Amino acid sequence: MANEIDLFFRGISDQDREAFVGLGRPVDFEADEVILPAGRSEWDLYIVQEGEVSLWFGNVHLADLTVGQTVGSSAILLPQIQRSAVRGNRGGVLLRIDRESIIRFFEVRPERTFQQFCVNLFKVWVEILKQRNNRIMDLQSQLLVVSSSSQDRRFKLLIVDDEPSILQTLSEVFEDRYDVVTAQDGLEAVTQAFSEKPDLILLDLRLPEIDGLRVCERLKGHPDTGHIPIVLVTALTATPDRVKGMMYGADEYLTKPVDIQQLDDTVNRILTKVYG
Repeated sequence: MANEIDLFFRGISDQDREAFVGLGRPVDFEADEVILPAGRSEWDLYIVQEGEVSLWFGNVHLADLTVGQTVGSSAILLPQIQRSAVRGNRGGVLLRIDRESIIRFFEVRPERTFQQFCVNLFKVWVEILKQRNNRIMDLQSQLLVVSSSSQDRRFKLLIVDDEPSILQTLSEVFEDRYDVVTAQDGLEAVTQAFSEKPDLILLDLRLPEIDGLRVCERLKGHPDTGHIPIVLVTALTATPDRVKGMMYGADEYLTKPVDIQQLDDTVNRILTKVYG
């Protein structure tokens, strides 16, 4: 595949491209070194500057990445980027750009710059999915195997929405199979997450007190809650909103009005994958 960074900035000025790459900090690695272990919590972007790395999920080899390719975009194969591991095939250098720097980079630029970047990013992801479809099928066959211990476990969901009617409806959908706790604003959501330790969070974006993106950022950035999968359920449908959600750590993104069957399938699949 072509240099992904060039593709990300197609239609965007060379000056902005250089400024973006300039945010990176080098990370040296050796051959056969596990550079990023499975289970890491950060959601940063890594560009292969020198050498070659490989992306793994357990014993499944997903891809080999060479100069100009990015760990972040390739790991879109998995709903949870931190479940994959990165190893050095031969010595080299990764350029690490942390998530907060990326967010600040686009916050001080025109909205159209971020929109163009998002369009480019999704085109890269689609191409990666096409190229590695067989690997995805291998993963699905492993991830959908449910252990007997997980089948016996009753999971806990935290549902967050500022609309009482939606909160009630979703609670009724899930309460027969899961323990359900609720919150109606961002502050309450953070408090409930720390006190209740849910196994999965359904989170609206437009919330009073603290918006959903900031809730997601706080929870994903804390060691006590960073492992909890978060599904954004929101009326915001624009591509930039989707990308922002993923940059802040969301595991899935569904839009309102949500199909209940799709939501139910999503919750079941993520719980199986994470805890199965």
